[in-house]
Amino acid sequence: MSLPEDIYGGGPQDTLVRYWLSTTITRDMAEISLCTPRLADPGSFILRRSTTSSGNYAISVMEKDGQIRHYQVTDLGMGQVGLVTGQAFDNLEELLLFFYEQPFPDGVGPRTPLTIMHQDLVGVELGFEEYEQMVAPMPQTLLSIPPRFSPLLPKQRGSLTLDCFALKENRHSPLFSPACSGVLAHWLLAFVA
Repeated sequence: MSLPEDIYGGGPQDTLVRYWLSTTITRDMAEISLCTPRLADPGSFILRRSTTSSGNYAISVMEKDGQIRHYQVTDLGMGQVGLVTGQAFDNLEELLLFFYEQPFPDGVGPRTPLTIMHQDLVGVELGFEEYEQMVAPMPQTLLSIPPRFSPLLPKQRGSLTLDCFALKENRHSPLFSPACSGVLAHWLLAFVA
């Protein structure tokens, strides 16, 4: 499923972030989701498209004091995002990684790091599990991967990049790294063979 952020070549890679951005999540839906069936743990958050500021994002977070607060994340263009604090990031995932250990959006008051990606959304048409199945990568049928390459870790699953230079040097020992479609890798192996 394609997102507007993908046009910069730096669209989100995380499946849950892509799910959030492909789903309409209002402020009220985020609040209900962070409170149902019980209060979410401090640091639980939902990234969503802003419904009041077109083209921007919002992060709804459960703070240490049990309050849910909403913060605007501004689209700065070319995939970059920024906060009202003046901080800018290359993309949404860089922002989330930075605030995994830092209080979001600053150290003032009962702020907490963004540590738990809240995947249970109330009031959405398509649940995360259904979305994950819908966009699941095609099973890999590449039989020429040497045994020394271990299976992809969960954070890396879903996409592979192929080093074309390695293919020219040794057809039966391609080098893979997470980033590009496994379908492309399959096509390239069939083309070289």
